[in-house]
Amino acid sequence: MENAKHGGIVDYAMPMMKIETLMRQMHDHCLKRQYPAANALCPEIITEARVLAASLALMEQEEK
Repeated sequence: MENAKHGGIVDYAMPMMKIETLMRQMHDHCLKRQYPAANALCPEIITEARVLAASLALMEQEEK
């Protein structure tokens, strides 16, 4: 996982911000009725969501 941990802190913010940016791009494509371009962002959003989920799981593990 790229840059997952910084000084003992799990970095969940970066994948979350990437998802937010990608979702805005997708929304813009949908408003322009550019559905293939919007759909093309799905794999990257899914990838970032998986990174985010892994980061959250690490955070949960560290709480125990």
